[in-house]
Amino acid sequence: MNRFLNTVTTMALLLVVTVSYSLPEDAMQDILIEAASSEFMLDEGVEVHLGSESEPARISQGSMVISGTEIRVERSGNALIRVTATGTPARSQQQPQQDQAVVYMNADTLVFDNASRIFSADGNVELMQADHTITGNHIDYYLDTGRARGDQIQMTIKQAED
Repeated sequence: MNRFLNTVTTMALLLVVTVSYSLPEDAMQDILIEAASSEFMLDEGVEVHLGSESEPARISQGSMVISGTEIRVERSGNALIRVTATGTPARSQQQPQQDQAVVYMNADTLVFDNASRIFSADGNVELMQADHTITGNHIDYYLDTGRARGDQIQMTIKQAED
């Protein structure tokens, strides 16, 4: 039972840490995990939540949503190490501030690394906010600075209509 509570605590930490760059009230929202099946390897500190292309596994809290055919959560004790979502595509979305549009990210693989505080996207990456789109092979988003860096990117910035 204690290990199960540690697992639930880990999921809570995952989303509280991840939403640090989203709406302040997101951290107060309930955490919802939806998966066709889940496996908990408690001795290894690993959880795997599985879905399908038509019904991906999904973790959400407020405006933050991460989904994929597989979501792998790695932890050490109660400390969150890494969350990896894969799919065709894996998806994330969050609203940074109340007055800002939702940010959507799609990729073959999405990785949130808690130690480095980097959210990375690899393979067929598409990052969208309002009418702006960045596509590429790889994008790193640095949570603490709000900066992003990408490889092989193409950016489209829509001009405002009069």
